[in-house]
Formats: sequence, C-alpha cells, structure tokens
Amino acid sequence: MFKQQDQAEGLRRMMSMTPPHMLSVISVDAAQDAVSLFNMAASIQKADQRLLLVQHQAFTSYTAPWPSLSAVARGESTRNLVTRTHPLGFDCVHLIENKPLSQALSSHLNPALESIVQDIAASYDTVMIETQLTDDHALPLPFMATQACVIQMGQRPESIKAAYSCIKHLCARYGERPFGILVNRATELQAQQAFMRLQQVCLQFLGINLQFVGAIPEDEALQQSHALGRSVMEAFPTAQAAIALKTVASRLAHSTQRTLIAA
Repeated sequence: MFKQQDQAEGLRRMMSMTPPHMLSVISVDAAQDAVSLFNMAASIQKADQRLLLVQHQAFTSYTAPWPSLSAVARGESTRNLVTRTHPLGFDCVHLIENKPLSQALSSHLNPALESIVQDIAASYDTVMIETQLTDDHALPLPFMATQACVIQMGQRPESIKAAYSCIKHLCARYGERPFGILVNRATELQAQQAFMRLQQVCLQFLGINLQFVGAIPEDEALQQSHALGRSVMEAFPTAQAAIALKTVASRLAHSTQRTLIAA
C-alpha cells in the first residue's frame, strides 16, 4: 500500500507528464530463479527513482500471495490492496493468480486490466513486467508490444529452441522488433555461445538481429544475499553475479522498443 510520501511522489510524476520507462521480460526457462529476477529489478532501480515490478503470477512472490491486478479488473479487490514493497526497495504487484493466462481470460479482462496497469505504472519511473505468452502466443496486454522486450533463457538447447519459438510468435503477431537476450545460470562465455546459436537461427529463418544483454551466472552470493534480505550488489558488490547484474542494468537503463541497448 502506498505511503503518503509515495502518493505525493506519484502525483509529482503524473503532473510532470513524463512516461515511465517500461521493460517486458519473458522467461522461456521453466527453472527461472525469482531471486535473480528480484536482483535484476534492484540493479535497474536508482536511488532517487521508484521502480515497480509486475510479476506474472502470484506463486513467484517472496511472500504469501495477495490480490492480483486481475482481481481488481474483476471487481474482487481494490487498487490500494495490490501493491507491496519488496525488501530490496522496489514495489511489486501480480498480474494474475496461480494459473495460466488463457486466451479467454485475456480477452475478457484486457481493456480493464490494461487500464489498471497503465494507471498504476504512471506513478513510477521504471516499470519492469515479468510476463509469458498467452495460449494463442500473444502478449497478455496489447501495450506490451510497444515496450522493450528481453527474452530470458538458459544455455541448454531446449531453452534456446524455446526462445526462438517465442521470438517467432512475437514477430509474426507484432512485426519485427529488437529483442534483448539475457542468459541465466551461465558464464559470460557460455552465454555468448548460446546467444550466437540463437542469433544464427533468427537471422537465417526470421531475418532479424538480436542484442546480447548479458549473463547472470550461478553464484552462491545470490542466495546468501537473499537470506540477508539484501540485494547481491549491496551485500556482495564484488561477487560475479553483482558485477554481471550491474552490466545488465547499464545496458537496459535507457532501452526502448526501437533501441533496446543504450549506446
């Protein structure tokens, strides 16, 4: 729930008419680590700015589930009950409950849900949306097609194949666009090799270039910092994961739908 200071900051932002920087993250790896997602959000957030992480489903939360944005769209909850502050400093909301976002549910809730997300996002400087494709291979909300998009995958062949399938579906529905590729649980070398395999296939069959965002390595420091309730950048700034996340954050700082990676 917003505090009075948060409400004042949100009002200031809306009066300035500055749209938030929005970024969609699509994970194609079933073994996605929520700890890495939270640390990525913490790495993107700046000290003088507010960041909102929109998690796709409630079961990826760090605490017990609370009402989702879909519950608000259905009239089952209110907006002042859906936002929580994560221990790492940014705010969190959930898009849906613990079930896939089907085509029927998406079509039924689309207008109300999109309006709610955009209204809440207006109070923030940066909005990071963790999402998945619907059953008919679409983004859950149409406005996500105008955002910068990062595909998070692993280094294994099945994950690379899933990333290609996701990109193919998105291009077929929304047209060609830049995609950033983030490789999880991999060294920089392993990530570059996985990226090049995906890049080769996308060039050959789709005619599009991809952009390498970075790699988040397996690092015990991530779990250790999580147990301390701190980001890995704060608790272990020299750890491999902390350094990697800082690189990822710098590449995503000013990303847009047209130019994903800042120069």
